[in-house]
Order: sequence, then C-alpha cells, then structure tokens
Amino acid sequence: MPVSLIAVDIDRTLLDDNRNIPGENREALDRARSSGIGIALCSGRDLPSTLAISEPMGIPCWLVIQNGSLVIDPDGTPVLISPMPGETVRGVLDVLERYSLAPVIYDLYPNARRFWWQIGAQAAPGMLKFRTDHGGEVIEVEDIRAAVTGQVSHLEVYDEADRVLGAVSELESNPNVVAISNMSASMPGNALMGIYPAGASKENALEIVVERLGITAADVLAIGDNLNDVGMVRWAGTGVMMANGPEEARKSADWIAPSNNDNGVARAIERFVKI
Repeated sequence: MPVSLIAVDIDRTLLDDNRNIPGENREALDRARSSGIGIALCSGRDLPSTLAISEPMGIPCWLVIQNGSLVIDPDGTPVLISPMPGETVRGVLDVLERYSLAPVIYDLYPNARRFWWQIGAQAAPGMLKFRTDHGGEVIEVEDIRAAVTGQVSHLEVYDEADRVLGAVSELESNPNVVAISNMSASMPGNALMGIYPAGASKENALEIVVERLGITAADVLAIGDNLNDVGMVRWAGTGVMMANGPEEARKSADWIAPSNNDNGVARAIERFVKI
C-alpha cells in the first residue's frame, strides 16, 4: 500500500544516542513531506521537549505526544486534549507512595509547559535541564497532593526499576489510567514510567490523525523502538522497529531497521515510501 503518513517515535528512533537528528533522517522526512506525505512525531515527551525537536526541523508535523494524550496539528491547533481528573491523580499517588516513588506531574494544555516536581523526584539524565532550557516551567513542591488538586495531563516517575515496575503492576488494574514503563537505556537498573488517562496510546491518537487526513491505518508507516511503540507499529499498515530496541518490541514489527545511530529512519523511508 502507498504510504500517506509516516508516524515516527523520537527518542532512540529519530534521534541518535546523542539526542541529535542524523542528517539522513532529517533529509528523508523532508523529501517525504515535500512529496505530500504527512509526518507525525509520536512520543511520550511533553510539549516543550517535543517542540525542541520539531521546530528546528522546519517540517510541518503532527505532534502525537504524551503517549497520545495530546495531539496538535501542523498548524499548532490542538485536536485532542485528554484530562486526568484530580480524583484519579490522588489514587495514583496512593500507589506511588507505597513504592516510595516521587512523581513529576504535568499540567493540562494550554498550560502544558508547566510541571510540578515533588522534592525527591528523579529524571533521566539531563532531561530536567533539557525541559527547562526549552521553556518548561518547573514548580518544586514538598507536598504534591496539596499543590495539585485539579485536572492534569499525566504523571511521570523515574527511579529504580524494581520499584517502578512494582507500581506499574499495581496500576495495571486501575481502569482509569494507562501505565507504561521503559527500561532506561542510559542508567541500567532504572526505569521510566508514564501514567496517562485511560485510553491514551499512540495508536488511538493516530486514529484521529488518519480520520482528519481521510486515510486509514493501512496508509501509515509507523517507526518505533520500544514497548510503548508496539501498539502503533502493530496498528499501522507497515510497522518498523529499530535494531536497538528490545527483542520484545522488535517481535511486533514487519521489518527491523538499522539502529538509531545508523540512520534507521532514513533506511525505513527508502524501503517503504515511494518519493
């Protein structure tokens, strides 16, 4: 099937291990866009850290971010905003406290640049500085329950893998949230968990995108690297995983691309997109 939309994950997929976009990847996306093919950046990232990648590219893109709980069209107009009610947030905090995990909580669009940082919370190396350098507003608080009482976008935890995965297993039985974890590539033994409103996923958000474009999942090339990309890679007409991804994720793909350090996105576009 001809490809009408390329849906590509950002970290360790589009970006190399130095968090740069290899020139060949950028050029391949630019050629595709110039040929009338849509581009969607699909990530668990928040808005500021996604814009730090998308804006310098200079390519109009759909932003399917926060694991699909926020979708913004190429003109900058939000088409999906998924709130997490305060009551749900409090239930999640109950679980995190049992595992001694301190969260970061992200505000709801249009305040998506703001996030609350509970004293004691951690972040993947360099991510806090990266977010604040690109417009993120951090509010450090001692008591996150008192500071955050209404609707939010999502929560994030980065800590020792055993505790994070224990919380994930408990949150999986909560019908009001989606908890997604990935092992840290830079810090062995640590894991990152994102907690989103029920129904949030990259593939569900992409359903909205393809409907707006008048196409179907069969017309989509999806490229990812990790477990939170499995759903969209299986959903798409053509699903690609990077060679650097975990084996469990790679099993979901139609094709395995070279690694993120070897221009894997460009190679996938060359293989499956007629430009």
